[in-house]
Amino acid sequence: MADTPSGTAIDAARLRAGHQLIDQGCIFNDPYAVPITGELKTHIRAWSSETPVREYYRYHVAVRSRVAEDRLAEAVAVGTRQAVILGAGLDTFSLRNPHADAGLRVYELDKQATQALKLDRITAAKLSVPASTSFTPADLEKQPLQEALRKAKVALDRPIFFVWLGVVTYLTETAIFDTLTAIAGIPGSEVVFDYGNPPEDYPSDRRTGLEKRIAEMQKRGEKWQGFFRPAALQQRLHSLGFSLSANMSPHDIYKRFRPNVRTPPVNDPGSHIMWAKV
Repeated sequence: MADTPSGTAIDAARLRAGHQLIDQGCIFNDPYAVPITGELKTHIRAWSSETPVREYYRYHVAVRSRVAEDRLAEAVAVGTRQAVILGAGLDTFSLRNPHADAGLRVYELDKQATQALKLDRITAAKLSVPASTSFTPADLEKQPLQEALRKAKVALDRPIFFVWLGVVTYLTETAIFDTLTAIAGIPGSEVVFDYGNPPEDYPSDRRTGLEKRIAEMQKRGEKWQGFFRPAALQQRLHSLGFSLSANMSPHDIYKRFRPNVRTPPVNDPGSHIMWAKV
């Protein structure tokens, strides 16, 4: 709903917090993840471990943040000084910004209701917003990215690192590729985003579960619709002007971050993390 905070942003915040409490932040350490939820630790633990699906996404949310922030650190090391978090939700990077002393400015873009909730949560948790951070309401289904960036006073003649996590699945293909086209038009820029295979790529037992979750999200008013196959997506990224791209598959994710858990087959469908550079 346009006039209410995103329920999935709240869910993702609980999962990040659950990773700190249940998994001791073994993949991604975030000291603000728990306080920004505004919820009791007992509730966070119970909710984020209630089902196998939530356990899976608890790790995925941690991994995608780790990958994005590792890539961002590499970009800062070679001179990038602007980071834009698209659909930031309750993500806390801008509050932690470990690169503030290097001059990294962080711009958060999200729907107004979700952003208002976040600012309330920041105040309630007695956290502070660094001078290096700014918030600008934006809805990429209704507003071109470049228009939102100009409103946020982002310098379009300098490289930008875009963090776009937990968002692509909820957007139309038109909005996704309009956004990627705009990013590709900013020299030296990079983007990290996550996405999933289309339902028809899954074996029948897993497909049934996925379709059930898609139906549940539809009822919540947050439709899952942005699905892609890795090879086709990388080819399209290159056609838009991205010179480099790298896809981290479920197999890659488990092999790197969860070596003690059964690694999925190489071509197993699931949640992917994509990095692309202009």
